[in-house]
Amino acid sequence: MQAGVFLRSLDVTIIHWEHHQQYEQFHLEEHDAFLRALAHELRTHRLPAEQFFYIDDATFLIYSYDLSEHQMAQLTQTTRQHLAALAPVQPTGLKMGQAQAAKYDFHRLLHHLVRELETDIVMEYLLEAEQ
Repeated sequence: MQAGVFLRSLDVTIIHWEHHQQYEQFHLEEHDAFLRALAHELRTHRLPAEQFFYIDDATFLIYSYDLSEHQMAQLTQTTRQHLAALAPVQPTGLKMGQAQAAKYDFHRLLHHLVRELETDIVMEYLLEAEQ
């Protein structure tokens, strides 16, 4: 282990409100109020040690440090449940160890998460179409 390096793993979660642009066009004040409510839900139901960022385009980024896979799965499930009551937001995530985190700059990380999010959304639509 290198001196001064304590991070074992980093989970990065991106949460995006689908179709927010259509809603924003006709309900600007309600749109802004919903984004504030979404931010409040995340601060209330996520861990105090996590870091939250509002990127843009109704998209939030969350950094979670040193969580087990079970803890992260449970936290993601809880987040999905709380956010499902608000609107169709789609969380997706990426777990990285120290070596992987060193490979990503912010733009590359964000691009990877957005692509994963798009894949998750397409898969959700396909599953709905099969039912």
